Amino acid sequence: MSTGLGDYGLKNNDEDLAAEYVLGVLDSDARQLAAKRIESDIAFARMVSSWEQHFSGLNAGYEEVQAPDAVKTAIDKELFAAPTQQSDGALGFLTRFRIPILIAVLLIAISPRVMDYLTVTQEQILYTSEIASLEGFDVAFEAKLTDAGLTVTQNKGTKPADKDYELWLVLADGPVLSLGVISGELNREGLDIPADSKFAISVEPIGGSPTGVATGPVVALGPLLKA
Repeated sequence: MSTGLGDYGLKNNDEDLAAEYVLGVLDSDARQLAAKRIESDIAFARMVSSWEQHFSGLNAGYEEVQAPDAVKTAIDKELFAAPTQQSDGALGFLTRFRIPILIAVLLIAISPRVMDYLTVTQEQILYTSEIASLEGFDVAFEAKLTDAGLTVTQNKGTKPADKDYELWLVLADGPVLSLGVISGELNREGLDIPADSKFAISVEPIGGSPTGVATGPVVALGPLLKA
C-alpha cells in the first residue's frame, strides 16, 4: 500500500498523490494528511477534483451496493487497527503483507479497463486523412488528428535515396505550409488545422525543402475527413 508521502510530511509527486487519494490506495496516515491538504491547498484540491472527474467514467458500468455493516467493520479493523506482534517465519510474513498483496492484485485486475479508459480520453480522434498516391507513384500515408496533436505514418512505399518525404498543409484559401519531414512517422502537437484542409506529400532534399515551398514532385494528396 502506498503512503503517498515521504515520512508523511514531504511531497513527492502531487499528481500521483492526488490520484492515489481518489483511488483509495493510501494508508490511513497518508490519507488523513492528504485530506487536510485538500482543505488548505487549493492547487492540490483541484488536482484531486480533476482525478475524481477523470476516473468517474469507471463507475458507469457498476451499480452502487451498500456493504453489510459486518463487512465494513471487518475491513476497517483490518486496515486501521493498531499494529500487533506478528508470528515469525513464512506464515508471519504472508500475514503481515496480505492487505498490500490483495490491493496489488486488485489493481492488476482492473488495470486493462483503466488503461482503455485513459487511452480513449487522451487520444480522441477528431479527423483522419488517407493521403493517397498520385498517378505515377506508389506510396500511401495515413494522418490522424486528435485533441493531442497530429500523427502521420507511411503505410506504403520506400523513400528515394538521399531524399526525404515532406508533409504540407494545403489550406482552402490557398496558403501551403510545411509541417515537417516524415521519417516513417511524424508527430506534431498543438496544431489548429481547419476542417476543409488537405495534406500533400512531396519529395525533398534530406532535411526538407530549403526554400519553404515544395521543390520536388508531389507524390500523394488527401483531404481531411471528420472521424
